[in-house]
Amino acid sequence: MSNPLKYIPPRLREELLLARGLVKNLGSDTAKRLKKSAAKDDPTFYAAPRDIKLWSDAFKKLSLATDKRGFELAEEFYSQPLEIISENYFPRKQELVLICPAKDELENLKRIYSHYKRLGVKAFAFIDNGSSDGTAEYFSDFRDVNVYLATEKYTSLRRQAWINRVMARYGFGKWYLVVDSDEYLDYNGSENRSIYDIANYCDKKGIKRVKALMLDMYPEKINFDGREVDFLKEYCYFDKSGYTQISGRDELLIKGFQGGVRARIFAENENDKKPWLTKYPLIYLQPGDIQFQSHMSYPFYKNFNSDTFMVLRHYKFLPSDYEKYKLRAADGNFSAGSREYQQYVQMMKKGSISFYDNKVSAKLEDSSSVYQIDIMSEFNWE
Repeated sequence: MSNPLKYIPPRLREELLLARGLVKNLGSDTAKRLKKSAAKDDPTFYAAPRDIKLWSDAFKKLSLATDKRGFELAEEFYSQPLEIISENYFPRKQELVLICPAKDELENLKRIYSHYKRLGVKAFAFIDNGSSDGTAEYFSDFRDVNVYLATEKYTSLRRQAWINRVMARYGFGKWYLVVDSDEYLDYNGSENRSIYDIANYCDKKGIKRVKALMLDMYPEKINFDGREVDFLKEYCYFDKSGYTQISGRDELLIKGFQGGVRARIFAENENDKKPWLTKYPLIYLQPGDIQFQSHMSYPFYKNFNSDTFMVLRHYKFLPSDYEKYKLRAADGNFSAGSREYQQYVQMMKKGSISFYDNKVSAKLEDSSSVYQIDIMSEFNWE
């Protein structure tokens, strides 16, 4: 059954969410609880003193609009200080900052650094979640990389808190590119167009959050034998169809897509929740904005102003990933108690998986290849 609220313009719908929250919280101690959480804050970590109240006001609105989730994120934001390991370069106002959280992903971060340098990124902020592989030490002398240490055990909620803390560090009125260590941004013309060309394009169009499809890449078959592979070359296929729009209550928060090869390979039945594949990795941060979860930011109405212009080439299933995913499945500290990783492990323990299907698999030849997917839109560089 269609949700009638989806026919209400997104910004008005946002106001209704806030009004409902105000009514539900009449006489409650939400404001006091947020103030108590904020007492743990480090005021020296913000880009400017005035930003302290701007972030506080944003968390109040988010808590009213989302009930429990917003307040929990606020608590993590205020109670999860980041230690500065190295801060070699403070980006200028007009400079975009790439933010990437990781743990024991040094080799992947080296590739991430090279890829995004090629796209024109000049300032990197790596959030090291207590790596033992020398991540912090390796990058600590890079002129354009700042490293921050997060010591608490990873959860999806803490990830967002850490990212918001780094954004608070550099301030509003700036473009941020938020990626994971297995996500490689691509777009039409990326061979000779930089990330700043996208920012300029979106400035002219009034787009503040740029939508991307998380595109799972794969070879014909994967043997989970632990060996190292040159996945950027060998993982050259993607699904050109099988993407459906997110529906139900969630479509009030994001105009996004789900499905793809992970649904094709790992879904146990039609009722299984399909993985969300829409992200907004490129964000122009304004007062009131908060990274709500890995697929969207708050206020939610801003998630409806961008076509799917870009892809995040996603290298999710490497031969060496089986042991890592077993730990994630057992820990239950990812979304929905790591249910998705539990499904992966059930299939991966067979030893190999054939991903290629000649009906839906397409080969990546260049940056234009992904636009055969019918939900994609190209940047009009003219």
